[in-house]
Amino acid sequence: MKNPPPAALAALGEAVAFESGPQAVYAAVARAAGDLIGHKLLTIMAFDADAMRVRRVYSSNPEAYPPGGAKEKRGTAWGRLVLEQGEPYIGHTAEDIRTHFDDHELIARLGLDSILNVPVKRLGRVVGTMNLLNVADFYSERDLVWGRVLAAVLAGVIEKPD
Repeated sequence: MKNPPPAALAALGEAVAFESGPQAVYAAVARAAGDLIGHKLLTIMAFDADAMRVRRVYSSNPEAYPPGGAKEKRGTAWGRLVLEQGEPYIGHTAEDIRTHFDDHELIARLGLDSILNVPVKRLGRVVGTMNLLNVADFYSERDLVWGRVLAAVLAGVIEKPD
């Protein structure tokens, strides 16, 4: 397991306690995720269970992935696993990403070949996802420890999409 830099956790705690809104907490989670897990791109999606749709509320690369973008996930294997069952997904290669994500070409152009999707749950219900992307074979089961901790922080601030 990677050793957590105390500064990352302290800064995250400060943001949750003292920042004025969700965007500041999202940015603090992205910084902490960079230190604790690692990513080249992190997005946070809010989940509308009735519509089976996710909407991007935060992106560490807003030029490529601007907030506000939405994705339909009804009837997809990824949607069943992550959104309905509340289980994380780890994709190790570009092929794994291509199998589950329509925007796989953009992801590949950004040089990203692996993904870690962590459901954000509040009181047992999925309310969003935290999505980390990096080079091939970057993520493993051990990253879920910090992924779940960071997702729990998000659960308190993420709001249902419009």
